[in-house]
Amino acid sequence: NAFVLWPLSLIAPDLVHVGVGKTMAQLWAEAQIEQVLAPVPFQWRGQQLTH
Repeated sequence: NAFVLWPLSLIAPDLVHVGVGKTMAQLWAEAQIEQVLAPVPFQWRGQQLTH
């Protein structure tokens, strides 16, 4: 799902999926996902974690 792949491609673009042999950045670039995604503001223990 895009809600997993998109953030992974941002925080770990060079992480290789062992079953596919491609990086998260490659998988996201090749993905044909029509899900609409939008970051949401998030705080944890008073610290803002999103940009």
